Amino acid sequence: MKLATMQQHQVAKDEEWASAEQKLSHSAVPITLSWHELSYDILIPTIGQTRAILSHVSGWGKPGDMVALLGSYESGKTTLLNCLAGNAQMIVSQ
Repeated sequence: MKLATMQQHQVAKDEEWASAEQKLSHSAVPITLSWHELSYDILIPTIGQTRAILSHVSGWGKPGDMVALLGSYESGKTTLLNCLAGNAQMIVSQ
């Protein structure tokens, strides 16, 4: 790709992002996402027992803040995100 064509492509992309940002800023409603004492267990059918993936996890994210989710391998990071997004099978218990 020639330099002039690459620059035109970049300008078009920048305009596309600016348009998307403007649409988002007009329709977005700031929220605070919080969770308290979230637990998630899975059933291991072969042994008939459950295993805790998340155990009494709490946290929050405020508008404008960047939240980092850190943890070791298989510590439940993806499971937490799936639970918060509503993509995990949920059974609510008190």
